[in-house]
Amino acid sequence: PALNTVTPISSFTFGDATATSYSLLITSINPTEDWFTGVTTIKHKYPANGTYIFQYSDCCRIGGLLDGNSGLSQLMQTSVTVGGTPQNNSPVTTVPAIVNFQLNTPNTFTIPGYDPDGDALTFSITPTANSGLTTSTPPGLTLSSAGVINWTPTVAGLSAFSVKITDSKGDYTTVDFIL
Repeated sequence: PALNTVTPISSFTFGDATATSYSLLITSINPTEDWFTGVTTIKHKYPANGTYIFQYSDCCRIGGLLDGNSGLSQLMQTSVTVGGTPQNNSPVTTVPAIVNFQLNTPNTFTIPGYDPDGDALTFSITPTANSGLTTSTPPGLTLSSAGVINWTPTVAGLSAFSVKITDSKGDYTTVDFIL
């Protein structure tokens, strides 16, 4: 894709037996590392009160990933609670698509996250069945319940990683990124 163009990408499922296709407005491109980012806006009206699982999946992850995760489908989810008193919103994160870690050096990175309702957050590794990954964590990586990653990479290359951010009321968001 070219910068500032609209590119059809994939679809979202809303957890109520409906789905929609979407396109991205391309906002940045890195041809050297073979990736791009973009923005889109999706609006959906749910048919009734309840909790729904909004899901994005797309093929394929970038090539060259370590741990058998190269070329696999991406899968990200968030729970959406409609109705209820008080209303509850899912956690939000602004983690970048790629987080750089220094080789053979202890690294610490805190995943940015907040809850629009002020609920306490807990971070966990997304199970492989819910992330599309074959290997859930690179060797030696740890994630605290506060969202702090500690890792000393000993092999050069990129690894895929998925984190589930859950609020104290049970709503959650999964986020997929590259280390």
